[in-house]
Amino acid sequence: FPVEPKHHYLIVEMKAPSVSLAAMEIGQIKRYAQVVRNSPQLIKSSSVWDLFLVSAKVHDEVEADRAQDGRPFGLVQEYQGIKVWAYSCAEIIRRARDEMELVHNHLRLKTEELAVSEDLRREFPFLEPLAKAVP
Repeated sequence: FPVEPKHHYLIVEMKAPSVSLAAMEIGQIKRYAQVVRNSPQLIKSSSVWDLFLVSAKVHDEVEADRAQDGRPFGLVQEYQGIKVWAYSCAEIIRRARDEMELVHNHLRLKTEELAVSEDLRREFPFLEPLAKAVP
């Protein structure tokens, strides 16, 4: 059984640092999404499309679009498997750091869970090599 979606496409438009994401820029990325939606050459039935608009700054006029109730933060439009996102560079970096911190904490806890206790080492000396393999 194929896993849906079969294809996941990512389009990222990076604006110059001096360009603040405002209504004009949001309108432009939404038009890109409309081209994808209306293009007969593009496979959309088994595909998901994410279009990201990124710049150093986000203008106040688009904050309401990025923070809608019932939607993940940054999602400004969703229609038929096509999502349009708008983020500042700092938000993307902060999110990546948060995810890496979660992974780091999970690995640390898993390592502690796999560590062999001193009592087990005394009772079962053959576990010593395993204990040295796990930091």
